[in-house]
Amino acid sequence: MLIAALVVAGLRAPVAQAWILGMVFLLAFCAIAGHGVTNNVFGVLIDRRNKMTLSRLQMLLWTVVVLSAYVMLVIARILYAPEGAAPIADPLAIEVPAELWELMGIGVASLVGSPLILGSKANKEPKNGTLEKNLSAYAAQLGMKRSDAESQKHTHDGLIDTNENPSEARFADMFRGDEVGNFAYLDLGKVQMLFFTLILLIAYCAQLWVYFANPDTSELMKPEARLPVLSESMLALLAISHAGYLGAKATTHTPVKT
Repeated sequence: MLIAALVVAGLRAPVAQAWILGMVFLLAFCAIAGHGVTNNVFGVLIDRRNKMTLSRLQMLLWTVVVLSAYVMLVIARILYAPEGAAPIADPLAIEVPAELWELMGIGVASLVGSPLILGSKANKEPKNGTLEKNLSAYAAQLGMKRSDAESQKHTHDGLIDTNENPSEARFADMFRGDEVGNFAYLDLGKVQMLFFTLILLIAYCAQLWVYFANPDTSELMKPEARLPVLSESMLALLAISHAGYLGAKATTHTPVKT
């Protein structure tokens, strides 16, 4: 990504467009890496359960946005300085707002906390018939025959619903329940987190676009430039949605064999 961004910047492309291309290069790298490991271009979103997860998606999106913005700002400070101006002594001296660090920390907490919470349910067994009952509901919701639902080979690790291999991972995994008792149903905690993540992500990308598209590059060339600041209220909403997401995972939704 860095080499590609340098090439784009070397061609004197506008900073905002170069930033967009930087994000595309990063996403392309993730797709290639995911395909190389799981034979699926979305493999970066697949966890050890062979399911796509929302925590991986939001962490990926924020990493791509923030990293590409930081790298492009560094390149702009090196190559886009006004003619005749003295070179910036330290082009890497870019302040990352505390709110961004907090946001990334929230994302990491969900990414790490999710498997820990689910792992605590692996030593329990669901009541007999629970999987069969939910397979029937799953088939009815998708308008398929029960035999077709069974052919997808749902397996489980304790109470946790799993797939046998990465090829069975689907985007719908990010919005369904995680357990044998609720995998056929929508998880509202996940939907809420997706909404807040997308709203905040779009708002911050708009801030970055305005910042980079400004024809006056004096802000970029300050001795200590900084990335745009996030709204604390939006950050609080995101933190609440992540708390709800993890809280829903911590709750047991499957009858346990005694």
